[in-house]
Amino acid sequence: MKRRGLRPRDLIVDAYGEKGIVYERQSGVPHPKWLARQRDARMRAPGLAPWWSVLPLSGGGACVPDGLAELLGEASAEDVEAAVKAGGPTAAGILKRLFPEFF
Repeated sequence: MKRRGLRPRDLIVDAYGEKGIVYERQSGVPHPKWLARQRDARMRAPGLAPWWSVLPLSGGGACVPDGLAELLGEASAEDVEAAVKAGGPTAAGILKRLFPEFF
Protein backbone atom coordinates (compact mmCIF):
# COMPACT_ATOMS: atom_id res chain seq x y z
CA MET A 1 0.00 0.00 0.00
CA LYS A 2 1.37 3.39 -0.98
CA ARG A 3 1.65 5.95 1.80
CA ARG A 4 0.11 9.40 1.48
CA GLY A 5 2.32 12.31 0.52
CA LEU A 6 3.88 14.53 3.13
CA ARG A 7 2.17 17.62 4.50
CA PRO A 8 2.91 20.28 7.09
CA ARG A 9 2.82 19.03 10.71
CA ASP A 10 4.16 15.58 9.75
CA LEU A 11 6.99 13.98 11.70
CA ILE A 12 9.44 12.26 9.37
CA VAL A 13 12.79 10.52 9.28
CA ASP A 14 14.96 11.82 6.44
CA ALA A 15 17.49 9.96 4.28
CA TYR A 16 20.17 10.47 6.97
CA GLY A 17 18.10 9.10 9.84
CA GLU A 18 17.22 12.50 11.33
CA LYS A 19 13.74 13.10 12.71
CA GLY A 20 12.12 16.38 11.75
CA ILE A 21 8.86 18.27 11.38
CA VAL A 22 7.63 19.15 7.89
CA TYR A 23 6.58 22.79 7.69
CA GLU A 24 6.46 23.97 4.07
CA ARG A 25 6.36 22.63 0.54
CA GLN A 26 9.15 24.08 -1.59
CA SER A 27 8.59 25.36 -5.09
CA GLY A 28 10.71 23.40 -7.54
CA VAL A 29 13.86 21.48 -6.67
CA PRO A 30 17.03 22.58 -4.89
CA HIS A 31 19.87 24.14 -6.85
CA PRO A 32 21.98 21.58 -8.79
CA LYS A 33 25.16 22.66 -6.95
CA TRP A 34 23.50 21.94 -3.60
CA LEU A 35 22.30 18.56 -4.86
CA ALA A 36 25.81 17.71 -6.10
CA ARG A 37 27.20 18.23 -2.58
CA GLN A 38 24.82 15.74 -0.93
CA ARG A 39 26.52 12.63 0.39
CA ASP A 40 23.48 10.45 -0.41
CA ALA A 41 23.40 9.99 -4.20
CA ARG A 42 19.68 9.21 -4.03
CA MET A 43 19.11 12.93 -3.39
CA ARG A 44 20.11 13.58 -7.02
CA ALA A 45 17.66 11.08 -8.52
CA PRO A 46 14.89 12.53 -10.69
CA GLY A 47 11.30 12.24 -9.63
CA LEU A 48 11.72 12.86 -5.91
CA ALA A 49 9.51 15.94 -5.91
CA PRO A 50 7.91 17.53 -4.13
CA TRP A 51 10.60 18.82 -1.81
CA TRP A 52 9.82 19.98 1.72
CA SER A 53 11.30 22.35 4.28
CA VAL A 54 11.84 20.48 7.54
CA LEU A 55 12.88 21.48 11.06
CA PRO A 56 15.07 18.68 12.43
CA LEU A 57 14.44 17.88 16.09
CA SER A 58 18.20 18.36 16.59
CA GLY A 59 18.07 21.95 15.29
CA GLY A 60 18.81 23.70 12.02
CA GLY A 61 16.90 23.19 8.83
CA ALA A 62 16.66 20.60 6.08
CA CYS A 63 15.42 20.22 2.55
CA VAL A 64 13.86 16.78 2.11
CA PRO A 65 12.34 15.14 -0.98
CA ASP A 66 9.04 13.39 -0.44
CA GLY A 67 10.42 10.22 -1.98
CA LEU A 68 13.18 9.79 0.61
CA ALA A 69 11.23 10.61 3.77
CA GLU A 70 9.76 8.01 6.09
CA LEU A 71 6.45 9.25 7.45
CA LEU A 72 6.02 8.61 11.18
CA GLY A 73 2.71 10.47 11.62
CA GLU A 74 1.76 13.87 12.94
CA ALA A 75 4.27 15.54 15.25
CA SER A 76 3.41 15.51 18.95
CA ALA A 77 3.76 18.26 21.54
CA GLU A 78 7.03 16.60 22.63
CA ASP A 79 8.37 16.69 19.06
CA VAL A 80 7.49 20.37 18.75
CA GLU A 81 9.13 21.11 22.10
CA ALA A 82 12.34 19.35 21.00
CA ALA A 83 12.45 21.26 17.69
CA VAL A 84 11.88 24.59 19.46
CA LYS A 85 14.52 23.86 22.10
CA ALA A 86 17.11 22.94 19.46
CA GLY A 87 16.06 25.47 16.82
CA GLY A 88 15.52 28.58 18.91
CA PRO A 89 13.33 31.58 18.09
CA THR A 90 13.16 30.94 14.35
CA ALA A 91 11.89 27.38 14.84
CA ALA A 92 9.48 28.61 17.54
CA GLY A 93 7.97 31.17 15.15
CA ILE A 94 7.45 28.62 12.40
CA LEU A 95 6.01 25.99 14.71
CA LYS A 96 3.76 28.44 16.53
CA ARG A 97 1.96 29.02 13.22
CA LEU A 98 1.65 25.28 12.56
CA PHE A 99 0.81 24.18 16.10
CA PRO A 100 -0.91 27.07 17.92
CA GLU A 101 -2.43 24.57 20.33
CA PHE A 102 1.04 23.83 21.80
CA PHE A 103 1.95 27.47 22.54
